[in-house]
Amino acid sequence: MAAISLAGALLAGCVHVGEAATVNANGSSTEVLTVTLSPAFSSLAHTSPGKTLDQFKTASERFPGKVSVSPYKDPGGWKGVKVVVKLKNLAELEKLETMSSGGPGGTPMFSTFSISHHGTTWTLLAKVAESGFLSARNGPSKSNPLGNPFSKKTLEAMGMRFVISFKLPGRPVSSNATSTASNGALSWDMFKLNGTTLRAAWVAA
Repeated sequence: MAAISLAGALLAGCVHVGEAATVNANGSSTEVLTVTLSPAFSSLAHTSPGKTLDQFKTASERFPGKVSVSPYKDPGGWKGVKVVVKLKNLAELEKLETMSSGGPGGTPMFSTFSISHHGTTWTLLAKVAESGFLSARNGPSKSNPLGNPFSKKTLEAMGMRFVISFKLPGRPVSSNATSTASNGALSWDMFKLNGTTLRAAWVAA
């Protein structure tokens, strides 16, 4: 979710980020973002659950749709935050996915994002922002003169995980996703993404 850059926390590693969006046949959707920190990193960074929750609540005030923010604990015992965003249409989802954090050095996750449907076919195309920390390009760019300080391999080695998933109406028929769930949800491990664009198509029954 581009609207939360997670600033230094993401770059510091020992962070697990999950983003899952479910799109309904009428174009409405629900997106769930979870961010958890390892106990050791939370202690080292002097990050309290309450402070993190307040930061996310402040950031989410800019989101489209109806937003709820709550404490979250993953199965491994890592604590953090869950943000649930309910959106009325595809335009709101596109806005959410391409928002900048608005903070210093904040960049959107995706430079372009679109979900379209023609007949029974739904198509997802989402291009990772060139200046974002997950971009394949780590050197200086026009929008980021200093370049990215860490490569994706370095962040992964430091303990960071970032998985994005989408479930659109129907069954998936093509994608460059790294895994497929039995319910038709496609997931991308953002450190193993082949190329810089998420691509997928679903066909509704």
